[in-house]
Amino acid sequence: MINMVFYFFISFFISIYTYSSHWAHEIAHLPKHPDFRYERLDNGFSYAWYPHSKKGSSCQIRLHVDVGSLQEEDHEQGMAHFLEHLAFKGNKYLSTDLIKTMQSLGLTFGAHSNAHTTYSETVYKFDLDHDCNKETLENMLLAVRGIADGLLLVQHEIEIEQGVVDAEEAMQLSPHAVRPPNIFNEVSPEMARMNALGEKSVRHKFTANSVRQFYEKWYVPKAMKLMVVSGLDGLDAIMRDSVPKTFASMQPRDYLPRKILSIA
Repeated sequence: MINMVFYFFISFFISIYTYSSHWAHEIAHLPKHPDFRYERLDNGFSYAWYPHSKKGSSCQIRLHVDVGSLQEEDHEQGMAHFLEHLAFKGNKYLSTDLIKTMQSLGLTFGAHSNAHTTYSETVYKFDLDHDCNKETLENMLLAVRGIADGLLLVQHEIEIEQGVVDAEEAMQLSPHAVRPPNIFNEVSPEMARMNALGEKSVRHKFTANSVRQFYEKWYVPKAMKLMVVSGLDGLDAIMRDSVPKTFASMQPRDYLPRKILSIA
């Protein structure tokens, strides 16, 4: 039931058809559920939480970034997804990379953390199924801050990740892979040509500088939403205190509008 509530929360209140600086209910006049809490910092960073009635030590955390394949220029094809991979590497707020930090908290990549990139969004997902207390949640908020504006993006990690994405692409191109039909062929030829992985020839031209330019252009406070669902006692106080302490110092920057696509 908790997961159903959480995913309803995600799908209903995060709309790919709205600018990320607004919640859907703010521009579509949708009614707000009385148990959801919404806040926005002065720098434009938005966050919300749902203190579910089933008390316990689980926490689900999502960071939604309003960037995907639609934001890429031709020389950046695949960069949003590539950056998603790099987000689990080092950042300036952690003493080690994100995966090792999660392991120190008893979390594993895949089972408790993951991410996805689509045409319009990148979403980072962390599920703390047990032993989530105030300290653990605050540590994870710091880890999320590292994704938001603290990625190191060093050249040797980019070169390593190019090989990782090459392998991911090879798996998708395998004759044994199940490939659903591209539903955009008849709707938007531009979207039909897009692929989150991009093109290998383009990816292998990515550098620390080009990835950082993309990162700093799109990973801005106004383009982000943080969501937390938990049964922790005192969740309201934790969120109202810890999120501003962690994210208010992010520098506000202009948020560019989405690319408008032609529809066939």
